[in-house]
Amino acid sequence: MTKVRKKVDFKGEKIYVGIDVHKKSWTVAVCTEHTNYRPFNMEPKPESLVNYLRTNYPGAEFICAYEVGFSGYSLYEYLTEEGICCLVVNPADIPTTSWESEFKNDQRDARKIAQCLRSGQLRPIHIPSKQLQGDRSLVRFRRQIRKDLVRQKSRIRSLLMFYGIQVPDEVDSKGRWSERFRHWLWNLELPKPSASKALHLQMGMLEYIRGMRNNTNSHLQQLSNEQRYIDLADLLQTVPGVGRHTAVKILVELGDIKRFPTLDQLCSHVGLVPASHNSGENVRQGRLTYRGHRELRTMLVEAAWTAIGVDPALERTYQELKKRMIPPKAIIRIARKLLARIRHVLLTGEPYEKGIIA
Repeated sequence: MTKVRKKVDFKGEKIYVGIDVHKKSWTVAVCTEHTNYRPFNMEPKPESLVNYLRTNYPGAEFICAYEVGFSGYSLYEYLTEEGICCLVVNPADIPTTSWESEFKNDQRDARKIAQCLRSGQLRPIHIPSKQLQGDRSLVRFRRQIRKDLVRQKSRIRSLLMFYGIQVPDEVDSKGRWSERFRHWLWNLELPKPSASKALHLQMGMLEYIRGMRNNTNSHLQQLSNEQRYIDLADLLQTVPGVGRHTAVKILVELGDIKRFPTLDQLCSHVGLVPASHNSGENVRQGRLTYRGHRELRTMLVEAAWTAIGVDPALERTYQELKKRMIPPKAIIRIARKLLARIRHVLLTGEPYEKGIIA
């Protein structure tokens, strides 16, 4: 007799897939509405994942999720192109018990993502366009170069201190590293030839980083003059404390301002909201929440210090706030007000006006 072999059909069923992404391997956990399958490891290739799912769960509707991180959005983009729903989530938004925090491993992480996905507890983050991702890479590289420059200057200062060399007053530029100061460093002779060679190598690295910074600034200037940014960048430059590069950074990091329906959501994204601990009759607000865009928050606080010096309305508000709180907390309130005005400028297309109280 001929045996009839019947394949399992998952048509009409939802398959929830949690992926713990690493450089050399992925840990994948699969769940159905009633079953949790054992997590497994696989090679870090999206095409292999798609092939596995469609081979083992034919006809199913797949919903995948993974934590945002070093791998960016390439997995999301590939799965989306293949017609598979995928969510990219903030690790801080995944519910975690104390036990899971104490005994953490990749299998538990992947299973937790799949189970939270099934229960509807995960909220996806905003996925920027390919163009915006590229613009952000350029802006963030400028930030990295700036940090590298500070580190390299510290290395050279440390080398001078190691050999007990004091910078003469006539070339000391108060940390500004003028051309005269750099020329003195190039011609400085240390006690031994090998030490002088080390100093020259350090100076060569400094000049290389300075050149990369100038080159990056040139590219940022070109980016700010492109059609998609030029008008909004000009508008943002009417805001006190916002220069050309800062304007481009704000536009690139925020993306479309309309994706924040309210000011509170925008402030939460930037990180200008205090952490709160409310229980019973006790209402307590503490430090700023750790969540948020640190670079944007720093830029806004620096702009706020400038704004209170040129905008009489903000300066008056700052003086009133200082009567009941310390200056660092008061300037955070000013930064929040400044962010509200930046939002108004971007939404309405109207330039910033000084002296407006509300």
